[in-house]
Amino acid sequence: GGVGVLDFLNPLASVQRLLLQQQVEKDLASRLKMYRKRDPDGVASGVCMAAVDSETGDLQGFVDVSLTLYDENSNRFDVGKGPGTKAFEGGTLRRPYLANLCVAPRHQRKGIARRLISAVEDRVVKFAREGDNNGGDASEPSSADGG
Repeated sequence: GGVGVLDFLNPLASVQRLLLQQQVEKDLASRLKMYRKRDPDGVASGVCMAAVDSETGDLQGFVDVSLTLYDENSNRFDVGKGPGTKAFEGGTLRRPYLANLCVAPRHQRKGIARRLISAVEDRVVKFAREGDNNGGDASEPSSADGG
């Protein structure tokens, strides 16, 4: 057996994975920078949450949620303007937007994503309580099973 097509393409796939990973890291760093800022009303525009193994310190999973512009007329998020942008008249509100829900493969099927979603629900309620009157129709979430 000689060198097959897949063997030839493998280095290219490795480079593509590396470039994708760098882009994801850059995107997350940008989001975290935005989330540290507060809007004029003192409300954080978003938060990144992580599940970490208390014994090993391993990152098991993460998710981020932000208050992002939502156009009621077109029933769509305007993600391109980024989180934290002030809502304006004409049917545009700020609504919770969940992104980047990930669980490491070796930690999947253990309820981690469910616990992260439960934490997101709690955070959405906190967004609403922090004074953003356009933070969504959040009410107290039902408690999700953390098992």
